Formats: sequence, structure tokens, C-alpha cells
Amino acid sequence: MNVVHADEFLEPEQAFQATVSVLDEDQLLVGIKVAPGYYLYKESLNATLDATPLNMTLPVAEEKYDENFGKVVQVYHQPLVQGQIDVKGTSREGSLVVHFQGCADAGLCYPPMDETFTLSKDASGKLNVQRLSASDTSFMKFPLNTRQSSQVDTIINETDRTTNVTALWNENDEGVARYLTQASLWQIVLICFALGVMLSVTPCVLPMLPILLSIIVGKSSSSTTVSAKRGFGVSAAYVLGVSLVYTLLGVLAAAMGASLSIWLQNPWVLGTFAVILVVFALAMFDVLNLQMPVAVQNLLNKKTNTIKGHGVGQAFVVGLLSALVLGPCVAAPMAGVLLFIAQTQSLLTGALALFFLAWGQGALLLLLGIGAGRWVPKTGQWMYRVKAFCGLLLLATALWLAQAILPSGLSMILWAALCLGFAICLGLFESIGNITLWRLLSKVLSLLFVLWAFVIVIGYAAGGRDALNPLSPLTMAQNKALGSVAGHLEFNDIHDGNTLNQVLQQEKIALVDFYADWCVACIEMEKYTFTDPRVEQMMRQMKLYRIDMTDLTQAHMDILKQYRLFGPPAILIFKEGKLVERVIGFKNAQDFASILQRALNKN
Repeated sequence: MNVVHADEFLEPEQAFQATVSVLDEDQLLVGIKVAPGYYLYKESLNATLDATPLNMTLPVAEEKYDENFGKVVQVYHQPLVQGQIDVKGTSREGSLVVHFQGCADAGLCYPPMDETFTLSKDASGKLNVQRLSASDTSFMKFPLNTRQSSQVDTIINETDRTTNVTALWNENDEGVARYLTQASLWQIVLICFALGVMLSVTPCVLPMLPILLSIIVGKSSSSTTVSAKRGFGVSAAYVLGVSLVYTLLGVLAAAMGASLSIWLQNPWVLGTFAVILVVFALAMFDVLNLQMPVAVQNLLNKKTNTIKGHGVGQAFVVGLLSALVLGPCVAAPMAGVLLFIAQTQSLLTGALALFFLAWGQGALLLLLGIGAGRWVPKTGQWMYRVKAFCGLLLLATALWLAQAILPSGLSMILWAALCLGFAICLGLFESIGNITLWRLLSKVLSLLFVLWAFVIVIGYAAGGRDALNPLSPLTMAQNKALGSVAGHLEFNDIHDGNTLNQVLQQEKIALVDFYADWCVACIEMEKYTFTDPRVEQMMRQMKLYRIDMTDLTQAHMDILKQYRLFGPPAILIFKEGKLVERVIGFKNAQDFASILQRALNKN
């Protein structure tokens, strides 16, 4: 197959041009000019007025077997495609957005595009249409070659609108964005909520569990019992705080072209929040007595709590802070929603999408609150042990946040100390007394924590710097002696977009890793994915480049915008200067190896 480079194709605004004019007080005429050698998808052509879908009448299209998507689709090849937009029953004023998507016959598809117009009425009630802005093509300089990417084979199931959410979960960010662009408002809300539920069991949310648990347990230490109703109220307030931050940051990030969480997740912010968690932990140990001002408590409880109880205002505020630092997580579903907002330029639709995604993501947190009344002990001696355990969980969350900015050796020692703390809390030095299932289980767990602390110390002495895999230096030395492990992967640093574009044109196949020291998922990719022998062997067949965004610069922001990314972790794979694979968020070794193999096999 001959390789066609992106710069041999027309820019999006040259390949497709949209115009809108007034037919009468109830009808608008929309026209899409299609360049020779290009075609327009009928399914993609639609319009919205202030994010409300409008009825559009379109001419008959020809049926074509599209190799890009492996199915029969309806397309327009003619130079001008005209349709009528019905505005009867609407305000006839506002932001009119025309959405469309097309491809080149040579086998390249552009991302969904849109043109924005202002619809208004003059003093006599006559309609006027004025172009507000053209599509932001800075996101489309490198259109996705879908013929060469099997990742998008299931993206465009919009014809029957029955895309399986599980299949959508497995898509990359562009796949999620492309489907959402074609979905109706209620479908967007339901899909985002479902994706959020699936995100609720990922590392994006798990660090929030001990924070919420500490609030619930802290309140249950009073004479008031934590009922399911009260636990739900506290957890709902926490999720509300998280969802508001997700919505605000996501919409602003789409407007800026990059995630605001990049600015928030820097060493100073991470360190500050880690210190706050340590202070909260000390409060759980009764070393400190933290109390919000009474006036602030009353105001927050009044605004956020319809269930009369305790901790709602505190949960709401802590939810806001947690979302700022622990998320939004740059996983494919989140990145896809942000891309969707950037493409549609509908802040209202985008806000709803992110709001419901956040509530879906909070499903596990809500279950935690509802179940609190069943398993949180009643006031008594056990309560102090549970509070201490929650305090240790807060310390673990703080260390998890800060380990990306701490010396790796210090991080190992702190993890070992935490393991000993958990062991003591579980009754390591206490007599087992009358044997019960709980006492036996807690004693076994305490011994396991001591054992793991001992393993961490041994690993540290051997040069290990990963608390979850402390003995890796010993196993790597053994594998190297057997000839099964090569040396460390070497990445070439890239600092600006011009240099990146130049090297990509020179390499047959290249992998670009977007990385930051403060990005926990990036570090996990290095520790658990890149070290896999199969992954390492395939990566050595590629030229490896890294864009280190630890100290974020404007050049980094420009690269993110150029490739429609919202921050690390992200990996792009190019062949002959052409993007063939996008990887957003953490991938385990098995999934990443499949992606690498697919990239290597492409012609």
C-alpha cells in the first residue's frame, strides 16, 4: 500500500465549507460545499440551536461500502449538498451550530466538524443569519486515518444508535467523542453516566474512598448513629462537590484546549493536598481537633443538605478539594467527553455530560455511604480503632499522592512504616483472647502487614523503589542472568512541536510518550507496563520519544492542542509520520501489547 501523508490532504475548512441562509421565517437553507475527491456522511449532518436539536430535511444520498468503517453508509459526493432546517416553534434566536463529518476517497477521515452561526431577528421580526466562527481546525491538523486504525471499527455505529457502552469503554478518546457527537442529548446523558459508573472502580476514584470514609466514621464517633439515610446524605454531598468541579474544570478545559487539572496537578498543589490529608489523619487520631466555623457549617448544611444530619457541609467542601487534585482522571472516557465539548462548542451539553459522568463515577461512593450504617461500629472502644484505621487510610492516600514528588527511597520507607501502623491498628501486640472469626482475621492481616513491611525493607536495601513490587531488582537480576530481560528503555526528549513534527517525518515507526513526574498513571505505566518483556521487546522496534510535561510550558500546551490531548498519560504511535494509534490513560501490559502489535502489523 502506498503511504499517503497528512499534508497531501486538504485542510478541513478547504475540504468542507458550510453556509446558512434564510428561506422564510420558519426555514433555513444549509449548504455544504464538498471538494472533489471527498464525500460527506449523511448521518453526520445535523444542526442545533442553543444545543437543542433541529429537524433537518436532506436530499437522498447514495449508498457506499465504506472501507473506513467496514459497512454500507449513506454519503454525498456532489459538490454542493443542500438541506432545509426547520426553526418553527423555536425562539429563532441564538447560537446555530451545523455539525458534519466527511472523508477523502484516498482513505482519510476527518474528525467531526462544526460551523457556528448567530441567528437573530430584526425590529420587523425578519430572520438574520451571521457566521460567528469557523471550525477550530487547530485540533485537526493531523486527521485520523481510520483505514489504518482498527480502533475505530466500532466507533461509528450511529446508524442504529445501539452502540454498546462496554464497547465504547474500550474505544480511545476520539471514539468516545465521535459517538457523542452523533448522539442525542438524552443518549449523551445516559452514556456519560454509564461510563462514569465504569470509572467508579478504577484508580481514578478509589483514592476518594478513604477520604469519604473518614468523614462518615468521624461523624459516627459522636452519639449519633450513622443510618443509611444519613450516610447517603453525606456521600451525596461529597459527590455533588466532585461533580461541580468536574463540570467546571471540564468546560473550561475544553475552552482552553487543555485540561486545567494539568495546572492543578503540579508538585506544589499535590504536596499541599497531601499535607491537608495528613492533618485530617491527625484529627482521626485525636491529635488535632478540626472544626469548621459554626456559621460556615450552618450555611453549607443549609445549602447542600435536605436530610437533616451531620457532616454534609464538610463532605461537600472536601469533595470540591478532592476533585481538584485527585481528578478529573485523564482516562479515555473523560478525554473523549472533553474532546466532544471542544468539537461541539456547546457548553450546556458539555456541562450536562460531565455532571452526569461525575455522578456515575460517584456510584461506589454512594454505596459506601448507604452501607455505612450496617458496618460502622456503634460508639465504644471499637470506634477508636476504626477511626485510627481510617486515619491510616488517609495517610496512605497522602503518600500515594506525594510519592510522585518524593524521593523514591523515602517513599519506600514511609510505605513500610504505614504497613507497621496498619499491623498495630489491627492488634499485632494484643492477645487474641477468646478466638472469634474477626479476631483471628485481624491477627492474620496484622501479620501479613508486618511481612510486607519486612519485604519492602529488604527490597529497599536491594535497590528497589516500588512498594508494590519491592523485590523487582532481585527478579530482574535473575531474569537478566537467564537472558530474558534487556536493558532499560531509552526515550529521546522532545520539547516543542516543530522538533516533534520533523522527527516523525524521518522515522518509519515512532512512539511518543506524554509524561509528567506528578502523573501517577504515567509512573504506573513505567513500572508495570513498560517493564513487561513482551511490551519491551515490541517497543524496542520503535523509535521512542518522550514529552516531559513535569514543568508545563506553552510549547507543551501547543502540542496538546495540536493532537487534541488533555494531558498525560497519553501515547501516540506514528508510521511514516502518520498517526495510527492513540492510547489515553493507564493500560496494563496485556492491553498495551495488543495495541503495539496492531501498530507494528499495519502497512
